[in-house]
Amino acid sequence: AGCATSSAATDIVASGPRDATVIDARNKRRAATLTQKPWGDMSFQTNTLLRGFTIRGGNASADAFRPDLGGGALGGTLVDCTVSGNAASFGGGVAYANLFGCDLVKNRAVRNGGGAAHSRLVDCRVDGNQAAWDGGGLEFCAAERCVVAGNTAMRDGGGAHFGSLTS
Repeated sequence: AGCATSSAATDIVASGPRDATVIDARNKRRAATLTQKPWGDMSFQTNTLLRGFTIRGGNASADAFRPDLGGGALGGTLVDCTVSGNAASFGGGVAYANLFGCDLVKNRAVRNGGGAAHSRLVDCRVDGNQAAWDGGGLEFCAAERCVVAGNTAMRDGGGAHFGSLTS
């Protein structure tokens, strides 16, 4: 999807139901890159917001920019989105993002954070994600009022590994 190039707030809103407006990377690259910062602390520094999309088929390892992070999305804010069928080393679904009312389903991480890594989630569903190492659903995330179920990890934290879960 390319990098956000402005410090001004940018809201990209889908029309219709979320399954009708799809960003599909077809496993050729990351589906949505919403940050410009290549290294260091990437925590939540962009003003780009995606609302109402299905984000699928992202493969961060095929992307030239931060090929280890966020197969579906890297950075930014996602609202009322479905993130499914994406892959990365860390954060198969998303990394370094804010998520509100989103579903993260059937994403996978070669290492940690099958659904999300280093992200903030509120009122989200994290289900059926996988990590080869730790954090099948979440890795180093802050999750509030989220349903985390049916995720698997080969080592530690099938649902979540490090971070916080609050109701």
